[in-house]
Amino acid sequence: MVQGQVEAYRVDYMAYPTLEDLVAKGYLKENETTCPNKEEIVITNGGEVRPANVNLETGTDS
Repeated sequence: MVQGQVEAYRVDYMAYPTLEDLVAKGYLKENETTCPNKEEIVITNGGEVRPANVNLETGTDS
């Protein structure tokens, strides 16, 4: 769901958002900024949504 909202924001503003941007502009609710297991998520500079503890180089948990 978050990835879809990132893409919607990118289309509207021609830039990738932060989680804070998505909440501030109404794309997400405050309680939608974590995974279902409450793990923190991040949005990379390229707009990819991923769990915060995943190592980008290996694709595994940090």
